[in-house]
Amino acid sequence: MKKSRVRSDKLTIGMITATDVISITGTTIVPKGTALDDYSIGKISRAGVTAVIIETEDDGEIIKRQFTSLAEVKKSTEFKKFKENFEVSKTEVKKTLDKVVRTDKEIDFDKIIAEVDVVMSNACTGMEIFEMLNCMKDEMDDVYKHSLNVSLMSAVIAKWARMPKSEIEEVMAAAILHDIGKLKIPYEVLNTSKPSSEDKKFLRKHAIYGYNILKDKVGESIAQVALSHHERYDGTGYPMAQRGLEIPKLARLVAIADIFDELTGKRENNRIKACPFDVIRLFERDGFQKFDTEYLLAFLSGISDTYVGYNVRLSNGKVGTIVFANKTRPSRPMVKVENRYIDLGKESELQIVQLL
Repeated sequence: MKKSRVRSDKLTIGMITATDVISITGTTIVPKGTALDDYSIGKISRAGVTAVIIETEDDGEIIKRQFTSLAEVKKSTEFKKFKENFEVSKTEVKKTLDKVVRTDKEIDFDKIIAEVDVVMSNACTGMEIFEMLNCMKDEMDDVYKHSLNVSLMSAVIAKWARMPKSEIEEVMAAAILHDIGKLKIPYEVLNTSKPSSEDKKFLRKHAIYGYNILKDKVGESIAQVALSHHERYDGTGYPMAQRGLEIPKLARLVAIADIFDELTGKRENNRIKACPFDVIRLFERDGFQKFDTEYLLAFLSGISDTYVGYNVRLSNGKVGTIVFANKTRPSRPMVKVENRYIDLGKESELQIVQLL
């Protein structure tokens, strides 16, 4: 029997639970091995459980395969195909960005969107996109990989925020191009591990460089993403210290994907990549002052479901499994350690330090 994760709104009568279905309070709603019926599906829905691990012998209405660790994902045929398509698309993204910087030729947006679609075609859900990208975080990032990562993540956040297809495609293209100004920054400045104050000023110019590269080649809404993706709602961003709705709509969304990928990625300047839950905690602490609330809530709600079923290491050294997402505080889900259920929302001294 395979174990598969199914969204609660996709559960059907006859599916068999592969694990206990646990409520946010730690109560078993439906025990392992239960054949679901209308009553048990209703209980799961009313308890606010977003996904259930079930047994299956075929694909049926399964949304995604369930993994418990990044190591399992990396061994899967799904990931191998995803990575293969990602590398091909990254090569094409590099060609596109380099050509945009060097020439005055028009940008083929259909080609850009097609490259992102190819990668997304092997992942059924947004949760899978983040899952697959997590498995590539030990590999060195560069402008091209980061640009493709941010485009994929931005598309997922846009879908979670229920944006129309036309805007999703626009944000995908804008995200691919958002850091194109970095190609004007010398390599030694872009990758220094100890940037000087002058280096930092130079690095910040990439937003203006990007806008100047794009302003006569693309629509203003896409060029504005290159200019404004480092702006923050409270006015602490750059290069213009825009506030709130002064920041263009697409830039407000791309900013969230950009910072998540930036902090969880590996760079040549030897900066240690952060655990995803460290970044989620950062968003919880500062995000509602610095980012668009609508897009941030969509991101936090979606990302909280992504890691249900995964093994994690806690700050006390214990290893457990995330069994329930915490929608109000996504960085603090419920974790099962041995036979004990730990609600991190109530155990303030504990936190997740590593995704295994």
